[in-house]
Amino acid sequence: MGGIIGGVKNVLSGNSEKVLNSFKEGISNISDENMRNIFLRLAEETPVKTSFKRKSYHREGTIYLSSDATPSTLAHELFHKLDREYGISESGMLSEVVRNDYERLKNIAEGYGGSIEEMLYSKYKEAFETLENGALKLKDEYRGISDILNGMSGGKIQFGYGHKPIYWQRNLALEKETFAQFGRTLYDGNKSAMDMLRYICPETHEIIISKLKELR
Repeated sequence: MGGIIGGVKNVLSGNSEKVLNSFKEGISNISDENMRNIFLRLAEETPVKTSFKRKSYHREGTIYLSSDATPSTLAHELFHKLDREYGISESGMLSEVVRNDYERLKNIAEGYGGSIEEMLYSKYKEAFETLENGALKLKDEYRGISDILNGMSGGKIQFGYGHKPIYWQRNLALEKETFAQFGRTLYDGNKSAMDMLRYICPETHEIIISKLKELR
């Protein structure tokens, strides 16, 4: 594995080097061959550097990892890069399907006689933990789903991971974060999280997986 992606250009220190090494090892655990190849290519081609800011981020083809970054963080940022390379969010291909999926969720919740939060907790209790203040939080392996729900609702649905409401007012913020959070979840490979993601975003899941197959 190390020989395959030894060409990664980086300026690393401390946690960032550990994250990069763990990310490389994790690629071999991805069952889908096409997804393995996508992450391999991204790893080979992408400069990875240490971020001296509080958060990890992607800028002009380079990934900057913060001190608390994880391998799934790197996967998330690499999908931001992939999105930019192919103009996926910019094309508008995700805009309608993400909003359709949210409308579907609202309709299902109405059928349950409650909110989206109550409906999801009823259906996926094992995915949640309860904080000391009584608030529900999605476990770490579902953090990508938490952020997508936060974005779909304009910041109203809060399950522990998300952005400030003003962030979602940015042009294509929802589309870009949705695609990147798919990358995180696909890399992690948690079956329960993937099943939940497919339930929450069936149309979005179909179009993203279809697009990724084109990028083999």
